[in-house]
Amino acid sequence: MNTKEMTLYRAKLHFVSRPLADIPAKVREEFERIADTVRPGMRIALGIGSRGISNTALIAKTLVACIRERGAEPFIIPAMGSHGGATAEGQREVLRSYGVTEEACGAPVISSMEVVKIGEIGWGPSGGGLYGPERIRSGRRDRHEPGEGPHGFPRRV
Repeated sequence: MNTKEMTLYRAKLHFVSRPLADIPAKVREEFERIADTVRPGMRIALGIGSRGISNTALIAKTLVACIRERGAEPFIIPAMGSHGGATAEGQREVLRSYGVTEEACGAPVISSMEVVKIGEIGWGPSGGGLYGPERIRSGRRDRHEPGEGPHGFPRRV
């Protein structure tokens, strides 16, 4: 292509910002849409990502409170690919840099890259494997070591 035939234009993109006045209230409002699926005794993972969402720690803390109010036990897991060097500690550090810690949010942060295949997913063109924490053996959900809860995650004390 000959660049003399191209016409270039300068463009500027303006993003509209609509900050929420009360973030916890909005999180609680949205949580109510799924609240009836949360049952006492459930262990619920909150996947917290690394995409630069403002107020991540406040959102996580509010979700932890919502889940606990329903009698379930939340824990936080990093939901990111190669961020943090694609290591468990690196991803924990990314969350920490956003203020997402057990102390700030009230739920354990569990970061691990160790997984094993625990089953098959029968949908999609070719199916696929289902992977979970390394401590899950043979798909049994009740297998854990002393001092740990189901699925190999730490028991809350």
